[in-house]
Amino acid sequence: MLKKSGIALISLFCVKMLFSQGIAANVGYDYIGKNAAYVGLDYRINEPSIYNTGKNIGVGTYLTFVKGRVQLIPVAHYMYSLGKEIWEANLAVSTKNVSPSLGANIFNGIALNLGYNFAYQDNSFRGPFIGFHLMLGGKSFYDKMKFFLRIQSYLV
Repeated sequence: MLKKSGIALISLFCVKMLFSQGIAANVGYDYIGKNAAYVGLDYRINEPSIYNTGKNIGVGTYLTFVKGRVQLIPVAHYMYSLGKEIWEANLAVSTKNVSPSLGANIFNGIALNLGYNFAYQDNSFRGPFIGFHLMLGGKSFYDKMKFFLRIQSYLV
C-alpha cells in the first residue's frame, strides 16, 4: 500500500511539473475527412505576456474508424498566433494527411480551426478540415488577458 501511495505521489508531482513548464493536455474533435477525436500534449515555445501571443508545438493522436476498425493516427502540429489578437495559423502533419488551417484561439486555451486536408495515403482523409480543441495546462501556458488590460489602460 505504501509503495502504491509513493508511486501516486511521484506521478502527481511529475504531472504538476509538466503543467508548470508550459505544457498542456490538448483534447478535441477534428473532422479530417472523417470524424476523429484528438488527444495530445502541446508545448508553448515562447513566454506568455500581453505583447507575446502563443506559439505551440504539439504531438498527439487521432482516434478514428478506418474500414470499420478503430485506428490511432499519430500527428504533430505547429500553431502560430497571427498578430496580438485571437487569429492563428496551424499546420498538422499525420501519417495520413497534411492539414493547414486558420482559426481563432482564445487565450491559448480554446481553438477553432478551419482548413483543408491533403491526403497522401488514403483519399478518405482528403477534404475540408474543422477542428475544436481545449488546452488544459498551467498558467504559464495561457496568454495574458490582453482585452481586460486594454480596457484598463483606456480608463486610466
